[in-house]
Amino acid sequence: MAERKSVSMQDLAGYVETSASYILEKGKYQFFIGNSSRETIFAGEIQIREDYVIKKCVNRLCVQNCNVEHLQVLSAREGRKKVRMHEKKKEEKTEKKC
Repeated sequence: MAERKSVSMQDLAGYVETSASYILEKGKYQFFIGNSSRETIFAGEIQIREDYVIKKCVNRLCVQNCNVEHLQVLSAREGRKKVRMHEKKKEEKTEKKC
């Protein structure tokens, strides 16, 4: 007898940052089962006819449009260097206050 498995719609949804939502996008979803990625068999498919909002969220940490021009993308090395420079300036300001 075949074993039955279920998959929730939320498991198939992806997060879309611009709408702060988990959305199940329209299209064909195929399911394969197996004991490794090289040894699978087709188990079935479903067709989603339209996008579904599965869960609406709120982005808490987002960049406001008015601040986009102020962003700088740093490598890890550059970021550490800037942090050290910032800490040094902070220490200098603290020393001047005393």
